[in-house]
Amino acid sequence: MRWRLVAVLVGITVAVLLAHDLPLASHLRRVERDRLVTGLERDAFVIAGRAEEALEDGDAFGNAALQQLVDAYRADTGARVIVTDPNGIAMVISDEEAAAGADYSTRPEIAAAAAGEPSSGERDSKTLGLELLYVAVPVLSGNDVEGVVRLTYPSSEVAERVERRVRGLAVVAAISVLMALVAALALATTVSRPLRRLRLATERLATGEHGV
Repeated sequence: MRWRLVAVLVGITVAVLLAHDLPLASHLRRVERDRLVTGLERDAFVIAGRAEEALEDGDAFGNAALQQLVDAYRADTGARVIVTDPNGIAMVISDEEAAAGADYSTRPEIAAAAAGEPSSGERDSKTLGLELLYVAVPVLSGNDVEGVVRLTYPSSEVAERVERRVRGLAVVAAISVLMALVAALALATTVSRPLRRLRLATERLATGEHGV
């Protein structure tokens, strides 16, 4: 009886955690991804603000200050940075996989940002051979678009960052089950002990033992 009671109590705890944590895990994945995208958009606009003057003056190609900025951001966050002119030609790029002067005008997110519309999403990169999470924002000077800043992450890295958050929830759930098991054992022992004594006393009465 003791173990049946423990199983029932722990089972109820597990059922409650599943009903609560599965939807919560899905929500956390969505919230964490949205948080990452929002952070990238903020950073892209900050870089765009820093790049505006150089792009407006036509001094952005290979600009040392801009190059230092995007290299530092790459080293700090792992995101790949490209600053283009309004025609999608890279003025500054943060890694060795491409060089300034490369044409990015065919990328849909670059084209959208060059038209004045920030964009974000995921797509396959044929050049890099992997799926990317991207954010692209226009570099604005008044109403004029002077260029585009695009930040990209491999989607696998984003997924891993999101899963680390979800694993934290799983650890909390495991601790909750362990605590429920300990509490169930204590409760089952407390409840089952007098019941066991009552059963033994009933059995003695049934066999004619009337003494204490």
